[in-house]
Amino acid sequence: MRNATYLKMALNMLLHSKLRSWLTIIGIVIGVGAVVGIISLGDAMEASVQSRLADMDLTSITITSGYSKAQSHMPGQGNNNWGRGGTTTDVQLTDHDIDALQGIKGITYVTGEISGREEVSYTGENATLSIDGVDPQVWQYMNSLEVESGRLLEPADKYVAVIGSGVASGIYKKDIGINQIITINGKSVRVVGILKEEGGGGDNHIYMPIDASVNLITDAKKDVFDSINVKAQNVDVVDTVVTTIEKSS
Repeated sequence: MRNATYLKMALNMLLHSKLRSWLTIIGIVIGVGAVVGIISLGDAMEASVQSRLADMDLTSITITSGYSKAQSHMPGQGNNNWGRGGTTTDVQLTDHDIDALQGIKGITYVTGEISGREEVSYTGENATLSIDGVDPQVWQYMNSLEVESGRLLEPADKYVAVIGSGVASGIYKKDIGINQIITINGKSVRVVGILKEEGGGGDNHIYMPIDASVNLITDAKKDVFDSINVKAQNVDVVDTVVTTIEKSS
């Protein structure tokens, strides 16, 4: 009986206070909608962060003559003067350093890399682009790059290149396709692969076998590297590996 009385009173208030009732209802709907929206936004942001973390290679470490860092598009950690003597301005990374690194526990792959910016010509147009000389035998295991068309570098390759999506379309008036010829410092280089767009600076890079690129990059020297890339066995050993490298420098 009491419940029926309460229901009758509520209906009476709704009928005789329409404006106040509708304002109350609208307020409740807006409040519930806002809470649902905030929760949905939070879930979407969490999914986005998890997706970005999944794309990062947290097991990759880059060593230069001045410092080493964990390579995942995140701030570096630690300082390192790795190399054979000298200061950070005259240290050179060589095959001797790669041999020393291969003896460190927790490392799966070690490879040297050279880089530079050179004039690249295509269909009569010139552009200064970044050239990276890499070891085809391990390069594909050191990163998460994927090809949009063609293939990655292979051990038997020499004067061939894999180019970023930005180089393939966007630099020159005519897009560069598979098996097209680009000219780097006067040397013909055949494009064998075009990478998927990744939204970073790598989209405008050209990757070549290191033995060929050393002849095309100005001031490059055989068995002398601009950086050495290290692949740790898993994320758990990265800090230990970095510490070991720093102590060995």
